[in-house]
Amino acid sequence: MRVSSKLRMAGVVAAWCALMPLAQAHGPHGYYRWGGYYDPWVAPLVFGAAVGTAVYVSRPVVPSTVVITSPPVVVANPVTVPVQATEAYFCRESGQYFPTVQTCPSPWLVVYPR
Repeated sequence: MRVSSKLRMAGVVAAWCALMPLAQAHGPHGYYRWGGYYDPWVAPLVFGAAVGTAVYVSRPVVPSTVVITSPPVVVANPVTVPVQATEAYFCRESGQYFPTVQTCPSPWLVVYPR
């Protein structure tokens, strides 16, 4: 069974509230015990740091969403430059050029433009 983070935090707060009066039972200024100085704020501080660290580390990590988009592709209309033919083929019998006439009974005559 998985414990939600809200329920876990409520348990931590309840434990903190239950232990705080015990830490302050002898007053906020500390006293000597067994020949050494005892500060009642040290135990709650260490406990709080340990619990806070455990709660922070145990929280679920949600990966960030990364959206990668490519830049828009712009295609310009190509400019058509008329290409002049370097040579043309002429048929004497029909009096027309290739590809209007597909076959010619005599050899094709090569005509160069001026």
